[in-house]
Parts: sequence; C-alpha cells; structure tokens
Amino acid sequence: MLNAVYCSSNTINLPERLHPRVQSRLGAERCIFQSYKIQEVVDILAFRLSRGRNGPCDVAFDTDAILFAARKTAVFTGDIRKAFQLCRAAAECVISDIQMGRRVLAEGGTGGEIVRIPDIQRAAKDLLDSPLLKAVATCSSFEALVLVSLASLRWSSGREDGRCGVKELLTKMRGIANSLGNPQYLPVPTFDELIDLVNRMGEARFLTLATTKMTRVWPLIQLNMANDELKMALQNSRHQDLANNNLKSFLI
Repeated sequence: MLNAVYCSSNTINLPERLHPRVQSRLGAERCIFQSYKIQEVVDILAFRLSRGRNGPCDVAFDTDAILFAARKTAVFTGDIRKAFQLCRAAAECVISDIQMGRRVLAEGGTGGEIVRIPDIQRAAKDLLDSPLLKAVATCSSFEALVLVSLASLRWSSGREDGRCGVKELLTKMRGIANSLGNPQYLPVPTFDELIDLVNRMGEARFLTLATTKMTRVWPLIQLNMANDELKMALQNSRHQDLANNNLKSFLI
C-alpha cells in the first residue's frame, strides 16, 4: 500500500528548508499556484461583498470601487487579504459618516451604492497614515536601502520571520545598489557603518534586533513591516525606483 503526503506552503523553497532525511523521501513534483489576476480579484471581491451568494454586488459597493480596490492592491501586493482589508476600511469609513450624519443613505436606506472610489482612496490613505510608515517615506538613502534589502531577502529566502545576519544584509545591499546604479545608494556602507545604522533604525522601531547564542556578538535583523506596506510607503518618494525594482508586484 502506497501513502502520499501533500504539502502546501506559502514559500517556494519548502523542500530545501526541511531536514535532509525528509528531503530524500520527497518526490520531485511541485505544483506552483499562480497569483490572482486583477479580474479574478474583482470577481472574488464582488462575490464576497454581495448581498447573497447569487445576488449582484450593488448593496454596499459600487462596481467601479471594487475594480479600483483590486487595482490599488495589485500595484503593491499579491495578497488578496489586503484587498479585503482595504474594502473593509472603506466600508467602516462610510458607516462612520452615516452614523455621524455626514452622509445620507438613499431613500429607504437600501438599494444604491454607498462605497465609491473616493472612499477607497480615503481608506488607502488612512492605512498608510501611521507614524512608522510616514517616517519610512522620508528616510535617508541608506535607510531605504536597508529596508528594501531586508524585504527582498525575506521574500527570496522564504523565512517566515525574515531574520538575517549583518553580513547577509550587507551582501544584499551591495547587489541591489550596484544593480540599480543610483549614486545616492553608492558606495554602500562598510560593515561597521552598517552596524551603527541598524542600531539606530532599531531604536526608531524600523527593525528588531536580536542576539542569540548562535550569533553571539552580531544581531539578527528583522523588518518590522510587511513588504507591501514598505512598498506603499515608498511610493511618490525619492526611493520609489528602488522599491519598484526590488519589491515586485504579483498581480497582473
């Protein structure tokens, strides 16, 4: 009798992260699930936000607002949960306006869209309206390089906590800076300069630094924000190209 084990993971390198004895017993077949396309996100949002399972989505959300939310999310992330988060925040803003008397429902209180594109825009702005993300938008060149390098390492390594060592971070920073060729990120800080930089960024809560028995002297470094939040915060800043080239979008 043959037994089969199926594993599902959010990382593409799960087999490589397992114990060698486990790897040797795994088959070679992998099924990589593609990211949602924009229209697929629109369909999922419309279905989940509709009044009933078969009803049209015309109770709370304008159709154009759903499409705008899907495209807004697609610019920064492939995580559909962010699209739902954006729609929920927009709906909460509208409900608050109605309760405060700043907005009036259609006659009868039903029928007619109440969440529109401006509401989605306001919700997106509010989601970025945290002191930490505001600080990211105005960070220095080397601070931005550290943040983007950590985000890129977290995605490529598949580590859930995203921690990495100082030498690994420095190597990644050199690769990104040399590839981009922008003088504002060159020359890359030295090892000692990077230690001072990450210590300051840790004090500012951009990063979490942890020293373990394995690392002894030099800390492991962890980014304190999601990759899509970082990319959103760097939009319309002087580091926009740095983020766009190294923090890829997953929806098409």
